[in-house]
This record gives sequence, C-alpha cells and structure tokens, in this order.
Amino acid sequence: MIILSPQHIEQIGEHARDCYPEECCGLVSGTFNHTGTAQAHSIFPSRNLSNSNTHDSFEVDPQIRYNLMRDNQGKSIEGYPLELIGHYHSHPDNQAAPSPRDLQMAYEPQLIWLIVSVMQGQINQISAYKLNDPDQSPGFHPIELGIQDSQSLT
Repeated sequence: MIILSPQHIEQIGEHARDCYPEECCGLVSGTFNHTGTAQAHSIFPSRNLSNSNTHDSFEVDPQIRYNLMRDNQGKSIEGYPLELIGHYHSHPDNQAAPSPRDLQMAYEPQLIWLIVSVMQGQINQISAYKLNDPDQSPGFHPIELGIQDSQSLT
C-alpha cells in the first residue's frame, strides 16, 4: 500500500494535465514502515528527458533523483528513513495500467509505480503498482492507493 495526501494527488494531477499530450514524470519520497506500507512525504516533478516519443515513454531527470537522495540523507519520520519510494508518470489518452514499455524500463523492484490516466487533458484515474517478485511471472501487480490528510501523516 502507498499513502498519499490530497495535496500529493493534486500536484501529480496538475503536472499530468500541464504535460498533456506528453507523458509527465517525477519521483516520490517517503518512508516504508515495518509492514511495508509506503507513506509519501514529497513529490518531485521532473522534465521528461526520454529520447523516444514522449507521448508513450518517460525518463526522469537524474539530477532530480540525485538531489532527492542527497537532501534526504540522514532524515527520518517516526524512525523510518526518508528515501525514494517510487515514481509517477502519466499515460495520455490511455489507462492507468503498466504498459509493455513500462515493463521494459522497470529495473528497481522496491519502487512503487504511480500511473495517471489523462483522457483528453483531464485526470481519469491514478493507480499504484509494484513489480512482481523475481520468482513470479514478469509484470506488475496492483497495490492499494490510500489518501490521507497530510496533517495525519506526520
């Protein structure tokens, strides 16, 4: 499960609408607790640096990731280290489900994938996924996306 605040959802949705009809992308920092539940802390929008067609591919600016990792070093919330927990990207005029291209580009099984469906410039759905365990068939499985007021996140 991943927990985001309404502000996180709005920030991701706004980025997806602003980038439409291209894919948006960005990173999510937060914590994983002892049960494996991820709690988002901050959203880091990125320019889409994909060398391919940015309508159906994305690449997060590595400088954004470097800055996030550097700035989070040594920080924690309720004893859990603040770290990169996932990333997000949009699917313009398509479903909020991993594409074959997403699977080709998936290298870090611990990260959560947030996918935003944007239909005709409007947010349709946001879904969360994780890569299957290596001993399972290749692909993704959906995980629960919880929304919780940011005041109760700390």
